[in-house]
Amino acid sequence: MKRYVPALFSFVALSSLFVFPADARRWTTRDTVEMSRAIGQPRFSPDGAHFCVTSSRGVISINEIESTIWCFDSDKVKKFCASVSGATKANVRSVADSIVKISAPTLDETGYATTISNLKWAQNSDMFYFLARGRKAERRLFSYDLKTHQSHQLSFDGRDVSAFDLSNDAIVFVDSKLPDPADLYQAGPGSDVPDIVRGGGVSSTELMFPNLGKLRYGLERRRLCSVVDGKPVPLFESDSRQEITFLSLEPTVLISPDARYAVYRAQVESIPASWEKFQTRSKDYHPFKADNPSAFPGAHSKVLRPEQICIVELKTGKSRILIDAPLGVDAGYHEDDLTIVWSPDGKRVVIANTFFPPPKDSSSANFRSRPCIVVANTEGSLEFVAELDATDKEHIPVWDLHWDKSGSAVEIEGNGFLQRFERGASADRGGGALWSVGARTKAAAVDSSRKDFEVLTLQRLNRRPTVVACLAEAGKSIDQLLEGNKFLTILDPDPQLTDVELGDVSVYKWTDAEGRECVGGLVKPPDFKPGVRYPLLLQTHSFNQYEFFSCGASATGFPGRAAAARGMIVLQCGEPRRGSKYRGTTQEAEKDGRGCYVAAIERLAREGLIDPTKVGIIGWSRTGWYVLDTLINEPRYFRAATLADANSSSYGEYLRNVDFSNNGSNYLDTDYSKKPFGEGLKVWIDQASGFNLDKIHAPILVEYDNPYGLLDWSTYPVLRMLGKPVDLLYFRDGTHTESKPKLAFVAMETNLDWFDFWLNNHEDSSAPAKVEQYQRWRGLRQLQEKLSSTN
Repeated sequence: MKRYVPALFSFVALSSLFVFPADARRWTTRDTVEMSRAIGQPRFSPDGAHFCVTSSRGVISINEIESTIWCFDSDKVKKFCASVSGATKANVRSVADSIVKISAPTLDETGYATTISNLKWAQNSDMFYFLARGRKAERRLFSYDLKTHQSHQLSFDGRDVSAFDLSNDAIVFVDSKLPDPADLYQAGPGSDVPDIVRGGGVSSTELMFPNLGKLRYGLERRRLCSVVDGKPVPLFESDSRQEITFLSLEPTVLISPDARYAVYRAQVESIPASWEKFQTRSKDYHPFKADNPSAFPGAHSKVLRPEQICIVELKTGKSRILIDAPLGVDAGYHEDDLTIVWSPDGKRVVIANTFFPPPKDSSSANFRSRPCIVVANTEGSLEFVAELDATDKEHIPVWDLHWDKSGSAVEIEGNGFLQRFERGASADRGGGALWSVGARTKAAAVDSSRKDFEVLTLQRLNRRPTVVACLAEAGKSIDQLLEGNKFLTILDPDPQLTDVELGDVSVYKWTDAEGRECVGGLVKPPDFKPGVRYPLLLQTHSFNQYEFFSCGASATGFPGRAAAARGMIVLQCGEPRRGSKYRGTTQEAEKDGRGCYVAAIERLAREGLIDPTKVGIIGWSRTGWYVLDTLINEPRYFRAATLADANSSSYGEYLRNVDFSNNGSNYLDTDYSKKPFGEGLKVWIDQASGFNLDKIHAPILVEYDNPYGLLDWSTYPVLRMLGKPVDLLYFRDGTHTESKPKLAFVAMETNLDWFDFWLNNHEDSSAPAKVEQYQRWRGLRQLQEKLSSTN
C-alpha cells in the first residue's frame, strides 16, 4: 500500500510570498541567514516540458532549514520571454506550476544547508524523486507526481537515506541508522555503550562522544535497498541471504541503464601491502599502510579507511569488488571529482579519480602511482584510459565524464574544455594500448536541455541568486546573451530584499610579501564616501568572486555585508595558499597568511580607504593558525580579533587530534617538522601559538561550535590564565560550517557586535538582550586599557 504524507508539504499561493518594503534599509545578519539560495542549476525533465529549481533558506524562529522545489512549465516560460521586452521581473504566477515546501532540522557540514536535495526526474517525465529531511534530520526518499500533485515516501521510517539512483523502473538507495542529533555530544556512555572498557586500541574521542563517529566518520553500517511496488525492501546477498551492508563516509550508488547492476563505494575490509606504492597528493596525506592482522580490531581502526568501487547484480544480490584499488580522494586528490558513468549499453562503467590496481609483477613498468580514469565491464575486466597527474601545475580538474552514443569514446569535462579519449578496436581482445587521446575542444556553457530558450540560476557579487530565462538566439552563447541583457527574471525567491541598500562588493587585488597576487572581495558601506578612512574587518579563508556576497567563507562567524552596513570596510581575503609551496611547512602561517594580511592592510591604508589603527580580523578553521601567527608577530596592526572554531595548530590541538582520525596529529608534525617531544619540543615552544600567547595584545572572541573544540586548551584557557581580554561564544550542538539558522544568526550577530564595539566604539541598543553582553565587554575594554598603559 502506498503511504501518503500530505502533512510534510504545503502548496502555497505564490501571490502571498511577495511583500515589498516601503522604505529601504541596510543588510543585516538576519538577511544572510534567511535569504533563499538556489541549489545548483535548473533540472529539466527528459522531455524538456518542465524544469525544477530547489532553493533553501534558514528560519531563525524555529531553527530549521526551509527548502522549496519550484516547478516550471517550459512552454509558459517561453511564452513569457516572447511577450516581455527588456529586463524586468516576471509575474511568477504566470510561469510557476507548483511548490513543494518542507522545513526541518539539518546536519549539513559543508556548503549551504538544505532540507530537500538530490532531485532526479523519472524517465517518463511525469514524476521526480528527491530526498527530504525529517524531524530528526534523517533524509527520506520521496516521489512527486506532477499529474496528481501527490507525494509518496519510498524509504523506511527512522532511517537516513544518504544516496539513491533510478533507471527505468528500478530504484536503489543506501540507508543507515542515524543517531539522534540531540545525543551527538552527550557526555558519558550512550544506551548501547558499556560502562566499563578495557584494553588498548580504543579511541578516546569515541569513548567521549560515541555517537559522533557513527554519524561523521561512517562507523554506522549502511545497507543497499530497492523499491518494489512503492515499498522499500533491503537487498540480500545471493549466498548468505544477509543484508548487503558496508561502511562508507560518502556513499554513492549508480544503476546501469538496463537496471541489471548497481555500483557503489564502500570502505575496504583490509588494506593490502601492494597499495603502499600508491602516491599521495601531499605531505598532509600519509601513504596507505597495510593492515596488521594482529592489530586490535577496535572501531577506531575503521575510521576514515580508504574506499573502493563495488558492484551488485540487482536480481540475484551477487556483489563483489569492481576495482581493487582505493579512490583518489583518500590520498588527497581533491582536484578531480569522483565521477562514475555507465556506458549506454550498461555493460561498462567509466570511473575518474580511482587508482588502477597494481600489476601482479611489482616491477612492471605499467604500474600507475597516481589516480586514473578507468573503464570496468560488468564481468570484471579493467581498461586503463588515462592517468590524472595532479602534481602537474598545468593540471585542470576533471568535473564530469560523458560517453558518446556508440560507447567507443569518453569525453572528460574540465574547466572550460572537453578532452576526448577513443577506445581502440583491440580493446575487446584485451591487448595493446586500448585507449588513445583524441581532440580537446572548448566545453559548452550551461546546457538548458531546450533549443528554443535558455534558463539558468544567476548570481553575482552584488546580485542575489535568481532564476532567469530568455529566448535562444542562433549563433549566440549564454555569455553573449548575458552581456546583451537578454535574460528575464522568472523567479526571485526573496523579493522582500529588493530595496535593501547593499553597498558595493568588488574584486580587489594586491601583492603579498612574497610578491604573489592575492584576490579578495572589498565590501564598502552603502553610504561610502571617498576620502573617509573606515575601520577595516579582515575576513579570511578564501574568496568566491562568482557568487552573491552575503557573509563570507562560512556562516560560522563572518558578518560580511552586515559589517559594511555598520560603517566598516570588509575585505574577504583570498590567501595564496592553494597550491602554495609553503603548504604543510613551518612557514605556512607566515607566508600564506601573515604576509597576505599585513600587505592588504598597508595597501588599503596607502589608498586612503581605511584607518590602520582600527583593524579587526577573523580566523576560521585552518586560517585560525594564520591569524594567531599574525596576532603574535604583528600585534600593532590589530584592534580586535575572532577565532571562530579555528585551528590553533598548537600542543592542545595536537593531543586532542591523536584519536581524531587515522591521520591523527600527523599533519602538525609536518607543520612544525618535528613531534613535540624531546628536541622537537624546543621547536614547538618557539613557534607554536599556544606557547606565545603572551605576545598578543588584541582582545579576542573565541568561538567553539561543539564540545570537541573545547578539548584544545591551547587558546581560550591560556588567554584567561594570562589575564588577556578574551570572551567566549560556545555552541554545544553546532557544526564547523554552521548550518543551524539560530546558531548561525547568533554567531554572525555576536561577531558583528564585537567588531562594531571595538572598531566603531558603538553598542547596539536595539536589542535589550545584549545589555549583559556590553557590560562584559566594557570590562574587557577597561582591562585592555590597563594592559596597554603598562606595556
